[in-house]
Amino acid sequence: YKRQFLILLHLFIYIYLYIYINTYTGTESATLRYRIVLTEAGRNLLGFDKLRAQEIAVLMFGRWNVMLDAPTWTVVNKSIYGGSDDPRCIEVKPLTNSGHVIAKQGWFASLKPCLAGPMLIVDLACCAFLSSGNMMELMAKTVEARSVADFIKMCSDPRGLDGRSKRTIETCISKLKVKVTHLGFWKVVRHLGPAANDRNAAFEHDGKKYTVAEYYALKSKTDKRYKPLKYPTLPTVNMGSKTRPELYPIELVDVPSGQARNRMLTEDPRLVAEMIKYAAVKPAERMAHIVNNANSIVKTIRNDPTAQAFGLSGVSATPSTCLLYTSPSPRDRQKS
Repeated sequence: YKRQFLILLHLFIYIYLYIYINTYTGTESATLRYRIVLTEAGRNLLGFDKLRAQEIAVLMFGRWNVMLDAPTWTVVNKSIYGGSDDPRCIEVKPLTNSGHVIAKQGWFASLKPCLAGPMLIVDLACCAFLSSGNMMELMAKTVEARSVADFIKMCSDPRGLDGRSKRTIETCISKLKVKVTHLGFWKVVRHLGPAANDRNAAFEHDGKKYTVAEYYALKSKTDKRYKPLKYPTLPTVNMGSKTRPELYPIELVDVPSGQARNRMLTEDPRLVAEMIKYAAVKPAERMAHIVNNANSIVKTIRNDPTAQAFGLSGVSATPSTCLLYTSPSPRDRQKS
């Protein structure tokens, strides 16, 4: 248990250092502070307490990727998925014609107590994700523009984007975790903002009002991280609130992979139909996905040092078998 405690300690130190490095680099002011308190849960754990402690380590190899720009694994609740968004990958399928919403096949994994002892329950899982890349590309796919250049033309029109396109984009990007590339900060998108050169995007700086485009042109003279915007007519994203907006140009915002969006399925019946088709897998294919897949979670857990430190080194490479007894139906019993 000393070794398990040291692993948890290293994990918390890693998270703290990552937050510190990404929050306090550069000249931007920051007031966030994080205090991490470690509490010993107990020693000589038995039964369900031991099982709960071990279940933390089942998907720990994927949780290490939570703050990476290009994660190799994505954890959603008790399921884990590969980090690739490439539609050529057998585990990835676009749910829309533009490809801004994709479906991934992964693995559900959980430790459960059984009469034979603790068992690792593994099954195929499916989840909808947003495609990764620059925010311009994501918005262009969302409104089904043929290319980013066509999306720029749509935004350059004096009338701007129509109401339907704005609502579609707003639904897609709300509560989306993104990275501001020129500052290196992680943010959460709240709303779609006005165009960078629009007067509605103006705010006060040093006693004067500047639009977002004008502010970046001004800051580029004194700060190397800032450059004049290439596409000032494109909309911004608001990472603050409606009353206190915090606007960023979308050309400087990246969307990392692993953004789960199952809630979008409830808003579009076409996505639901495509997801049902994708998730309907025959039992033989489901078993092959669990046992024979090169990235199978069973193989990964068997070789994961964190799982081994928590006592999960004895996971079998082959599934367990048990006898099945089928009771006769009530109608058959009446005949007999």
